[in-house]
Amino acid sequence: MHGQLAREFAEGARPLLHQTEPKEIFATVLSLAKAAVPCRHAGLLLCHGANEFESVQATDLAADEADHLQVDLRQGPCWLCLSNSGLEAVLVDDTASEDRWQAWRPHVVALGIRSLLSTRLDTYDETIGFITWYDDSPHTFTTEAVNLAHVVSLQAAAALTHHKN
Repeated sequence: MHGQLAREFAEGARPLLHQTEPKEIFATVLSLAKAAVPCRHAGLLLCHGANEFESVQATDLAADEADHLQVDLRQGPCWLCLSNSGLEAVLVDDTASEDRWQAWRPHVVALGIRSLLSTRLDTYDETIGFITWYDDSPHTFTTEAVNLAHVVSLQAAAALTHHKN
């Protein structure tokens, strides 16, 4: 991370140390995620067991709908990450030309979402969830954005694990 961005991220993460309400924590995590990796929408899914997700927070209705569709249809980028233990992120440059997730993808395109980036929230021994960044333009997420998303995801996983315990 560049110096200024690192300072902003550290300052933004400070409230996580004192928040106790899950919704506040989830909202702060997504606020930090969007600050680090600019996008139009973002959503947070948490894992319950090996094959269950819960959509716990979204920045708006489009992200909420896209995440709930992943949960309900059991397909999408988070399911792909979960089924491939070595896969830390899924980047889709253009949902309109994507050929995976035949049930999920058309709904996301209809929501106006054209690109997305999903990253794991990993602890040492488990995946506790996913952050997905969504945008209305294709080809939004650069290599630098993917790298920043990994940093955000590690911090988010640490904060969420701290509050879970």
